[in-house]
Amino acid sequence: GGYIDAEWDLGEITLTSVTAYDEVDNFNVDHTDAGPNQLLEFRFGVESETFTQELRATGGADNLNWLVGAYFLTEELVQNQTADVARTLRDVPVEFGGTGGAPDPAGDLTGGLPVAFVRNINTQETDTFALFGQFDYALSEKLTVTVGGRYTSEEKTFDGRAFFEEELIPPEFSGLYDITGLSIEDDAFSWKLGLDYQASDDVLLYAGASRGFKSGGFNGGFIAFDPDPVGALEPYNPEFVNAYELGIKSEWLDNMLRVNGAVFLNDTSDLQVFTLVNTGDVPFIQLTNAANAEVLGAELDITAYPTDGLLFNLSAAYLDSELQDFIGGNGDDLSGNQLSFTPEWSVTGLARYDHDLGDRGSVYAQTSFSYKDDQFFSTENDPIAGQEAHTIFNARIGYNSPSGQYGVAVFGKNITDETYLTNVFDLTDFGWYQRFYAPPAMYGVELTVDF
Repeated sequence: GGYIDAEWDLGEITLTSVTAYDEVDNFNVDHTDAGPNQLLEFRFGVESETFTQELRATGGADNLNWLVGAYFLTEELVQNQTADVARTLRDVPVEFGGTGGAPDPAGDLTGGLPVAFVRNINTQETDTFALFGQFDYALSEKLTVTVGGRYTSEEKTFDGRAFFEEELIPPEFSGLYDITGLSIEDDAFSWKLGLDYQASDDVLLYAGASRGFKSGGFNGGFIAFDPDPVGALEPYNPEFVNAYELGIKSEWLDNMLRVNGAVFLNDTSDLQVFTLVNTGDVPFIQLTNAANAEVLGAELDITAYPTDGLLFNLSAAYLDSELQDFIGGNGDDLSGNQLSFTPEWSVTGLARYDHDLGDRGSVYAQTSFSYKDDQFFSTENDPIAGQEAHTIFNARIGYNSPSGQYGVAVFGKNITDETYLTNVFDLTDFGWYQRFYAPPAMYGVELTVDF
């Protein structure tokens, strides 16, 4: 990939052009069951090509600063994915529940685990165009109002097919679906209103309201075993959020103490969510829209410099999240559930001391911690697919050369060797949960050179 950034100074107006191209080719193998047998293996291949062009004009005079622009994106995304299901059973004789070396797609994929190799190929193309602008106007020396808006028009097309890719599969079972020409068109207007009040040289109060959106599209995930793959390829809708925030940024005691805080409410409609559906055979993932969701939160960040070289920082966040009016893929009413990956409380802290050695460089020592409250990894709020509250501690001691070009450090991460999960997938169709653990305690030496 690469980009060209060009600017023209026209006096009171500055024109900016950013032209970019990116190409990605990625391949990932997932041995899902993580055991000695080949029960479930996925291979995810993706290629993408993206071109973007942005034009901006900025200017300002007296009490007004402004920015207007246009943006264009075109992207092609090609996915080539395979699922190798229960390959070990091919080596098991038929009388013991295997297939004796032959694949067995299990007919309509009900009544038993299919023993098959399935390929899923799809292409999704996106064209996006947007016009945007923002204006900052100083009503007085202390009060500034911000008004911004963006109009976006987007079109996506989708072609997809899935099939059993093996010679021994009977022709009537070879194709799972083959769909072309699906398309979706959306346009949306997003906006921002803000007020900044400079109460003093050291205290800024602000308030804001905005509306944003995430575009709709098609589920490019592996849905070959969905009982209704055609229905699963129906597009999901754009997601909209109305966000409101009140906050303060401040410094006290001659800049020895910095206190920033905010309270906010995010009201989301058509929330885009992944739900995993167990069918009794092979599970599949749905990408769909929940009717509504709300997140009420507060954040506080305190940084203190009690003496030269000594720093303390403490940050805390509170989230009260709730799904509203949402029926999951299994038909369960998930209204009232907590959003996935949203712990109620999160707290981080850091203490650091830097000591200047003059022409011999400098040394430092720091320790930090991170606390996360109970959280779920799924919209179903399955307690098994979740992680209880936990705290992680880290430490670091280092030396920097006088010029700052060279450095060496000894570090420890998760020094209490806390065992905790970062994600869990419910694969009870196969008889297990797939769990992803964070790294255990790690210690090391780090050498750095800045060029």
